[in-house]
Amino acid sequence: MLAIAAISAAGAAAFAGDAEPELSGFDEAERLAARESARRFLESPLGRRARAARERLIEAPLTRALDDGTVLDQRLDLAFGEGDAWVLVDYKSDREGTRGGSERRAELRAQLAAYAETLERLTGRAVSEAHIAYLATNETATFARAEL
Repeated sequence: MLAIAAISAAGAAAFAGDAEPELSGFDEAERLAARESARRFLESPLGRRARAARERLIEAPLTRALDDGTVLDQRLDLAFGEGDAWVLVDYKSDREGTRGGSERRAELRAQLAAYAETLERLTGRAVSEAHIAYLATNETATFARAEL
């Protein structure tokens, strides 16, 4: 399975206008697959919105302390500003895409909720929506903030 890190690097390079992302440690087939997955995402309606945004966080570390003292370290695949709010995107390589079971969907919603809460606390700006971008199937699951 192609590493999300390779796809993120290819996407980040595309956002920056770089034709050749740094994908060391991957063979040629993996590099081609990462570029193709990034291209498909960037050409999707959600990807076009992200490309049009003036503000983007890519592979951003998010850290916060929970009430019980536990430190939550997260890495956000993509967030972009639209209006005065954030839109979150988490890439997944799951082959079942949006057809995944309800248990998996609940796990992913909880993950998005944690990202949203952390980003809101750190930036003081609301998250308006969150998306799971299934790169293997080119599908997207979309959640309004109230659904997380």
